[in-house]
Amino acid sequence: MWSRTGWLLMAALTLGLAACDAAKNDDTRGAKPPDPTRDYGILGFVNAMPDAPPLLLVYRGTNGGGGTTQLSFGQAVQESTIVGGYLVQVSYVDANGDVVVVYENTSDDTLKLFADDETTVVLSGTLADPQAFLVENTEYLYGVELPSDPNLIDEPPEVQFINTVQGHGALDIYLTASAADLAAATPAATLDYQGISTLSVVTPGTDYRLRVTPSGDPATVLYDSGTFEIASTSRTLFAAFDYFGPGTDDVRVKILRGGIVVFPNEPIDHVVRATDVVADVAAVDVYLGDIAGAPDFAAVGFGTRSDYLAVPGGTYSVNVTPAGVPSEVLFNGSLAFAPGDASSLYFSGLQSDPANSDALNVKAVGFPEDNRPIPGFSQVQVVHGAATASTVNIYLLRPGETTDGQIPDFLQLQFGGSSNTAVGSGDYDVLVVNAADDTPLIGPDRVTLAEDTIYTLVLRDTAGGGAPLEYDLLTSPVGF
Repeated sequence: MWSRTGWLLMAALTLGLAACDAAKNDDTRGAKPPDPTRDYGILGFVNAMPDAPPLLLVYRGTNGGGGTTQLSFGQAVQESTIVGGYLVQVSYVDANGDVVVVYENTSDDTLKLFADDETTVVLSGTLADPQAFLVENTEYLYGVELPSDPNLIDEPPEVQFINTVQGHGALDIYLTASAADLAAATPAATLDYQGISTLSVVTPGTDYRLRVTPSGDPATVLYDSGTFEIASTSRTLFAAFDYFGPGTDDVRVKILRGGIVVFPNEPIDHVVRATDVVADVAAVDVYLGDIAGAPDFAAVGFGTRSDYLAVPGGTYSVNVTPAGVPSEVLFNGSLAFAPGDASSLYFSGLQSDPANSDALNVKAVGFPEDNRPIPGFSQVQVVHGAATASTVNIYLLRPGETTDGQIPDFLQLQFGGSSNTAVGSGDYDVLVVNAADDTPLIGPDRVTLAEDTIYTLVLRDTAGGGAPLEYDLLTSPVGF
């Protein structure tokens, strides 16, 4: 739990940071014009807690305004909202299914938002030691006479940097031209953990590159953004996060501008693997592109999964054929692979479907995997790959539990659908029922789910196609 003292300190910071905030002292930019949003400010929240499950954020203003949102690690929200004191509650569901409130302020210590403020609360630390710090500025373009035609606005861009990376100490952040040698460059900011730079005005351009190194060590690059653009009339907050994805690095910078955006040309691979759930085909070949040459995943057997393959991020035309039969296409479609993510592809259905004899009957399900360790939790993903099965509900029941009063962990899952959740590690009884009439289809079947493991429960037809409904429980360790 967040300590009461810690959050009283945060409330004090809400008022006190203005005194040391460079943006609060930028009134030399010009006289304040009439402000059509004089009763509004910008309020934001960032989840930078690397061991946290998704956090439920609820905030309500004393003068109106507010919202409810769920923030996973590395996600953020910023919105224009009415000024006032804000009551904020941040909570999550723990491994036992109980709601844990990590922060809840009161009417005596509300988070203050004043007119023309831009206040962002960064939730950081760990579940064992939750912390927060504030990034507080004056709204961008405050004090600037704006033309009536918004197309004529051409103001210099501003940038700012924060460091939420744990265990690295101070970081040097370089913002340079793409070809610049860091040995001869000066960091744009040097930041300790939870450090915040002042706002800086930069020149708009299309040849920027952001790199992060340990402080004083420009030869050791912990993160490289690739080339990107900084446009006129923009304010960009660059946030350094802990990183758990493919590759050897453990730092990643993301862009905070309303929400979280990643750099378009990050030189980080995507890793992908393929699973065959096509029941009436012994094995499939998968091509990430045209059907030519050797398949990227060759002869993936029914009910089995390939190893990971690293590929550049981008959109791929994916083709699936029976193994060794490139002339017979089972699936063709476009799938996007984001840099820095890992994903699993599941190809399911039947090659010969009497109900759809003239169609490509195989479906592809793909989703990113969260390879970040969440203490006390097991991560469970479900894929419905049984072409002849009904829509199902799936329960993960603790030993001795029944479905009485229980909401299914996976509700109304249809063929070709997928879902995921995180549950406490330990023993469970897997129960799959027909969603229409609760007829049991599988189980209860006892399984043990270990901490720091990713599980994928794949529903499938029996080999050759049709009933009975079966499942495979595939495992992967957290991390790479």
